[in-house]
Amino acid sequence: MERIYSYIEKMGLLQPQETVIVAVSGGADSMLALNAIYRLREKYNLKLAAVHINHNLRPSASAEAEMVAETCRELSVPCMVYNEDVDKYAKEHHLSLEAAGHEVRYRIFAAETAKISADKLVLGHHLNDQAETVLMHLLKGCGISGLAALPAKQGKIIRPLLALTKEEILQICAREKIAYCTDESNFAPVCLRNKLRLELLPELRAEYNPKLDQALANLAQLAAEDEEFFAQICAAKYEECVKEEEKGTVLDLNFWHTYPISLKRRLLQILWQRISGEQKLDFAQIEQIIKLAGEEKGNKTMHLPDNWQLSKQYDRLIFGKKSAEEQTSFSLSWAEGQEELILPFGRIIRRECAGGDFKLAVNQIAVDKAKLREPLIVRSRLNGDRMRPLGCGEKKVKDILIDKKIPAALRSSVPIIESGGKILCLGSLALSEEFKVTKETKSMVVFTFYTK
Repeated sequence: MERIYSYIEKMGLLQPQETVIVAVSGGADSMLALNAIYRLREKYNLKLAAVHINHNLRPSASAEAEMVAETCRELSVPCMVYNEDVDKYAKEHHLSLEAAGHEVRYRIFAAETAKISADKLVLGHHLNDQAETVLMHLLKGCGISGLAALPAKQGKIIRPLLALTKEEILQICAREKIAYCTDESNFAPVCLRNKLRLELLPELRAEYNPKLDQALANLAQLAAEDEEFFAQICAAKYEECVKEEEKGTVLDLNFWHTYPISLKRRLLQILWQRISGEQKLDFAQIEQIIKLAGEEKGNKTMHLPDNWQLSKQYDRLIFGKKSAEEQTSFSLSWAEGQEELILPFGRIIRRECAGGDFKLAVNQIAVDKAKLREPLIVRSRLNGDRMRPLGCGEKKVKDILIDKKIPAALRSSVPIIESGGKILCLGSLALSEEFKVTKETKSMVVFTFYTK
């Protein structure tokens, strides 16, 4: 326990007279965190509460909820217990169970923190959790902010067990006679985190570095310190180059062009998160904006998610919401060599590959590269649009959309790709006979369509 107390003091996780909520799942980590904070309540004069969320995913979930509630009663700690249908939430929001559980938990944490004006929310993440998260972010692709996983302090969230491994937590629970439940689902490799924990990390420890978890945790700490440093610089530069005007949020390129590329990327991400409500742009979108900002001639426009658009006007980038008319109409030029194109309702990726047999996904089409005329035009449909789908005579685009049972409200979001003034395809719904791949095709281009 002394190691936990020392870590809390070293990292400044608690201050006197704070109201603290402990998130208690019933596992060893959260039960140890509850007991540790409880034993510090008099030293810091804390007002303590707990919250438990029953995800209703396992038969033992109700028994775990009762165990947590009983422990809190014995400690005279108020405990809020929530029963949530996470499986239903996942299906309604098209999420994995892991992602759905995360969203449900943090929504409740935020509500409870606000309800009792809590100063801190205690989570039971430990050193191995941090290592898993860093590795998971690396595999998915991330920047420094992604490496700064699970910091000891994150707003009101504190993680007092980050210096301990899972094995050390179990040893402390045994020594201190702290009861806990074991979640059997943690031992089934059914999601990415569990696969890392049960398969990849053990192999990496055995074959490459027995202290891998500590190395990844050190990386996370260094990244978090770098992030804090960059945040201070970005705050000052943001005030220098970003202004709010009637037409939108304006980025002054005279300042922005003097910054190093790492600072440019961060400022664009911060700007976007502020105007869009904490969303993030991916790497390709950031690179497209940087390219647009660097172009010397003419005014340019770029579509961004959720009906935002970016306009370059001389030495300014202007971020603003589209008008109702602009939201349903778009036309973009797609130059050869540009792999990805961002649309108002999604994005398209194109890749060149050799001709021959190729198994396509439902959101893909393949065309004969020799038949393309660059640049391509990607646009919304117009009245009177016609094309000749594979194996058919000429048809109205409107009729094709009706035949495909596309709701009227969604038809304007289906992109049309034009080549040399002819319709090449209607999203992945229909490919023109004129551009199809044949036995004579030597090289083909595969288009992959993604919606929001």
